[in-house]
Amino acid sequence: MKLALKISDTAVGEPCGICGNWVEPLGSGLVATLADSWQLVCGDCAAAHEPRLLAVLGLVEASEDVLGVLYGHPERRAWCHQKGR
Repeated sequence: MKLALKISDTAVGEPCGICGNWVEPLGSGLVATLADSWQLVCGDCAAAHEPRLLAVLGLVEASEDVLGVLYGHPERRAWCHQKGR
């Protein structure tokens, strides 16, 4: 099964396209999906089928945490609100 990382500014929580568990997208809009659709994939299924994609998602989430602390945005979306930085 092929998975992909895609950026979506409209992604909302939905069942995993593989196992059916609920998935909430990251604040950045980066989501793991089935390669041939926009169906979200949970972390457990991503780890089982494409562990490198899960590692990339982890790095993005960590960077959001750091930026949220640096710019005082606890919701971790500081980079969206800081034009020119």
